Amino acid sequence: MLDNRLKKIAELVSGNGIAVDVGTDHAYLAAELINSGKCSRVIASDVKEGPLDSARNTVDKYGIQDKVELVLSDGLENVSLDGVSDVVIAGMGGETIADIIGAVKIDSIDKMSIRWVLQPMT
Repeated sequence: MLDNRLKKIAELVSGNGIAVDVGTDHAYLAAELINSGKCSRVIASDVKEGPLDSARNTVDKYGIQDKVELVLSDGLENVSLDGVSDVVIAGMGGETIADIIGAVKIDSIDKMSIRWVLQPMT
């Protein structure tokens, strides 16, 4: 199901808590993290409804509706980071990734305790 890029990203997720996939598109990463047993819960977010509809199809296909929460969100704006161990931001520009991280409103110690898996395209 995953291409080599997403396989490598999945390997980098710690699996020590909840993972967040920002800009999820089809929720392939979320499905892999759940189906492999690496994560017991994943929050998959996207800024547009279209990608979330595609993500919903993947979640339904694999029957993981109780383990993957789909959230309409600009970056992490509508995502609670309580209990989150990993945030994946992949497949977008480096400037966008920096903006998403910069907008996180938690104290810097909490921000540092999260594993940030970043894969910029530019």
